Amino acid sequence: MANIDVRFAAKAAGVPFWKLGEKMGVSEVTIVRRLRKELPPEKKQIYFQAIKDIVADRAKADLESMKGE
Repeated sequence: MANIDVRFAAKAAGVPFWKLGEKMGVSEVTIVRRLRKELPPEKKQIYFQAIKDIVADRAKADLESMKGE
């Protein structure tokens, strides 16, 4: 399977492809299609960064919701 490292990173972080697509400005289908063929390392870094950003945004939202309680 191509791009197993990107797929695993998203799965491990609990980031669905639709959320990854939303962050990257494309549809879930586009993400799935792009991941069919192995990406060059510099392109993978874009995906890894988007996953990190989504996790950070989620953590920030959780922290803000805890402050409101």
